[in-house]
Amino acid sequence: GVNLLETNYEQEEGIALGDLFNAILKNIWAVITITLLITILGAVYTFTLAKEKYQSTSTIIVTITQNNSSGLDYDNSSKLIYTVRDLIKQDIVLGDVAKDYNLDYEKFKENVEVTSNSNSFLLTISVTDSDPNLTKEVTNAIVLELINEINNNSALAFAKGTVTQTSSAVEGIYYSPNKFLYLAASSVIGGIIGISFAIGLEFASTKFKNKKEVENILNDKV
Repeated sequence: GVNLLETNYEQEEGIALGDLFNAILKNIWAVITITLLITILGAVYTFTLAKEKYQSTSTIIVTITQNNSSGLDYDNSSKLIYTVRDLIKQDIVLGDVAKDYNLDYEKFKENVEVTSNSNSFLLTISVTDSDPNLTKEVTNAIVLELINEINNNSALAFAKGTVTQTSSAVEGIYYSPNKFLYLAASSVIGGIIGISFAIGLEFASTKFKNKKEVENILNDKV
């Protein structure tokens, strides 16, 4: 029957790249419209709904001096860096700061980042939040709480006097979202959806479009 002929026709003919290109050109306004629509939706989300985040940073230096010398004990200083880095993320430091600023502890902990460079004795403490002034205050508070614990907690007596703040945090700078990236991603996604729609619209129909297609499949004139 006709349906069988249509199926055989589609299998034999296939879809060439030229067909795809023509389908896109034929429905170019649909592609443009969908791309613009999704880009606009992405822009609305980026500039009105996405929560802006700011980040403040402070650095500390961890050093141990050699016994009876003003020189640095490089081996023990290097080992102590890892201890201090882990200590910063513990409850005895972050818990008190979260309590002082009435912050949700689990969310607050996720927004605190500690980084180090294997070639130095510096640690960088970063705090991210939607309030740029709060990031500044909290970052500095973490450093002060850390130094206080190290210098006054008997369990940490081995590290007493080894941590010094080298730079204080300032008001947070813009951190996220990356607005350009969001807009670019929206445009790309919109273009993909638009092109897919155009191709699908063109080839979704299984009906013969004209008499010539019928003649091609029947190898005869109609």
